[in-house]
Amino acid sequence: MASPDAPPPKLEGKYAAMVVCWFLGNGCLFSWNSMITIVDYYVYLFPVTARINQFLFSLFLYALVLIALYNVCDLIGRYIPLVKFLKLESRRGLMTVILSRFLLVPCFYFTAKYGEQGWMIMLTSFLGLTNGYLTVCVLTSAPKGYRGPEQNALGNLLVLFLLGGILAGVLLDWLWLIGKGW
Repeated sequence: MASPDAPPPKLEGKYAAMVVCWFLGNGCLFSWNSMITIVDYYVYLFPVTARINQFLFSLFLYALVLIALYNVCDLIGRYIPLVKFLKLESRRGLMTVILSRFLLVPCFYFTAKYGEQGWMIMLTSFLGLTNGYLTVCVLTSAPKGYRGPEQNALGNLLVLFLLGGILAGVLLDWLWLIGKGW
């Protein structure tokens, strides 16, 4: 046992922690910028030809509704696995459900192009619900069956890939700006 007057032990993992904080900060930065520029995107998608008061109503309340519903449904989805029989623990089942979410890409495309706002709200809510649910199921089920150090390493890898996926998704959200001549 070290004496109270002894210098603190060498800090381990300081640089790894700095890198993780850098990635988390960038993820927040890009997310925030995407949320701010979403107004430009919806002005492009839904040009308002009616009165200005009706611009403002459909543009803001809609973008904010999508963001708010995604976050609320994500929060709800994170609590669904607390109900034992609703928690998905099969690795094959988790992989099937996760890969089937790629079907949402064409759904979002066709809804944005041909659908109405109600369908987009429903899809965004479903995306948030499944995001929260699957995140908790994967992070709690995947490390089972391994020993302590392996569980820790697998948990760290899962979080790293989760953050990488979030960052990639936010960066890819900017693709709609490319080639628009703005």
